[in-house]
Amino acid sequence: MKFKNVLFVAIGIFILSLVFTGCAKAEKETEDPANSGGVITPTAEFNWTPGGTSEVVANDSYYIPAYNNIVATKNSNSSYVDITLDNLNIGAHTISPSSGITLEYSTGSATYTAKSGVVNITDKTGTLLSGNFTAALVGGTLTTINGEFNNIPQK
Repeated sequence: MKFKNVLFVAIGIFILSLVFTGCAKAEKETEDPANSGGVITPTAEFNWTPGGTSEVVANDSYYIPAYNNIVATKNSNSSYVDITLDNLNIGAHTISPSSGITLEYSTGSATYTAKSGVVNITDKTGTLLSGNFTAALVGGTLTTINGEFNNIPQK
């Protein structure tokens, strides 16, 4: 009789453990706000700080692989950063206008070019590009620019 009670209790505990583990809270899934079939694209970010002034956050940013070009604009192209490299590989790219590796910055009223500096591409995943840059400028009162870009899309 004792064996039947032990067996009954063991079966009862087993059934209760199944019930409790079956009711475990499911992990929260990330929503797909664009309803793009479950693919969630990280938000593109591009910002720059010219000459130690206030940070500028781009309204639009992208890269063009065919031209090894990285572009960011603010206020319908009135202010922009336009970077042209020799390739878009991960690593440091030294700005060298004589070699065609350039950075151009426009405030909308003045346009500057970089005489030196570096563009670091830190990640290239699928069609997204991330990195940072710093450069010495010529062409006006601003002498430096630095910034970063994260998850900018290919265009």
